[in-house]
Amino acid sequence: MSHDLDDRIAATLQGRAGGEIDPEPLVRKAREHGARIRRRHRVINAVATAALTVTLTVAVLVTPDVSRTGRTGVAVPPPPATGVSGAAASPGLVGGDPATLHFTAAELVAGAESVTWGAGEGVESVEARGADVSSLFLLTRTAKKLDEADRTLGSSGEPVSPVDVLVADRPARVWQDGDHGDGGNWTVEWQPTGGLWARLQMVGSGQPELLAAAATLRFDAATRCALPFRLTVVPAGMRVLSCSVTLGSRGFSEGVTLVGDDERWFSVRVEEPGAGNPAAEVDGALTAGPYQVRRAETRVLQTVAGGCYVGLIRDGWGSWAKGVTEPEALSVLAGYRPAENLSDPARW
Repeated sequence: MSHDLDDRIAATLQGRAGGEIDPEPLVRKAREHGARIRRRHRVINAVATAALTVTLTVAVLVTPDVSRTGRTGVAVPPPPATGVSGAAASPGLVGGDPATLHFTAAELVAGAESVTWGAGEGVESVEARGADVSSLFLLTRTAKKLDEADRTLGSSGEPVSPVDVLVADRPARVWQDGDHGDGGNWTVEWQPTGGLWARLQMVGSGQPELLAAAATLRFDAATRCALPFRLTVVPAGMRVLSCSVTLGSRGFSEGVTLVGDDERWFSVRVEEPGAGNPAAEVDGALTAGPYQVRRAETRVLQTVAGGCYVGLIRDGWGSWAKGVTEPEALSVLAGYRPAENLSDPARW
C-alpha cells in the first residue's frame, strides 16, 4: 500500500471530520499518481486502496477495544500455511500465490501495533508499524522485481553509500538514508538463498538492530494471507491476483484483494470501522444479493457487510487498465461472503 498517499488523504479527512467530504480531488490525485507508474501492476492495488480510503473512511480517534482478544495494542498473528514449503525449499513459489507468504516473521513483527501482510504479482511483504520502530520486508524471485516493487517507509531521494555486510552468513549490502535524521532509516538487501532477493528497511533503529532483525526472518515455513471474506463470484476468466491484510490488536483492520486477467482489473477493499464505531447501513439505490449498494463515486460501489465497509473499484487506473461493468461489479458484491469472526485469522 502507498502509505505516503494514505497519510495525506487521512490528514485531509481529519481536517474535515464531521463535515461533507468531496472525494473527487483526492481521487483525481490518486489516479494521477497511478498513471505516473502505470506499468507496475502493484500500483493498481495501492491506488485503489487510497481511493477507497477517501470514500469509506471517517477520521475518528478511538480507544483500542481489547474485548475481542484480551490483548493490548499488539497485532494478532496471521495463521500459518500448514503443509506449504517455505521459500528456501521452493523459491519458485514466491509471489505466485496471493494466499501465501513463503516466509515467517514472528520476531520482526513482535510488539507491533499494526502489521500488513501482502502477497501476489511476484512480491511477498510484511510491514510492521510500532510506537517507536517500523519495518518493511520484501521478498521476490528477481532483483528487478524487488526494484519494481517501489515500496518504502520513506526516502530522501539522495544518493546512498552501501556497505558490504553479512546477514545470517549471506553477503548483503546495507545503507542509511537521511530521511529520518537521528531516528534512523536503514535498509539491507541480500539473497537469503539462490533464486531469492530480499530487502528489509527499518525506521527508528540503527544498523545493528536492522541486521539482527534480518537474521530472524525464516524461510523454512509459510504464512497465510488470510482475509475475512470470500468472493464467490468473479467474472469469467478472472482470478485473484494479490492479497493484502492489515491486522491490529482487535484482529482484522482492513484488507484489499485485486482481481483480474490480462486485460481487466478491479479491487475490493474491506475496512473494519473500529471500536465503538459500527458501520452505518448504506442507503443505496442499487442492490446486490442481500446488500444495499450505493455509487460512492463514478467508479466505486459501496456497501456494508459483516460489520465492515466494503468498496469495489470497478476499473483500473491509467489508459492501459480496463475495468468491469457495473452489472459485473454488482454480481461480485452479491457473492461477497464475510467471516463471522473478525478477531481470529485462523478461522478465515
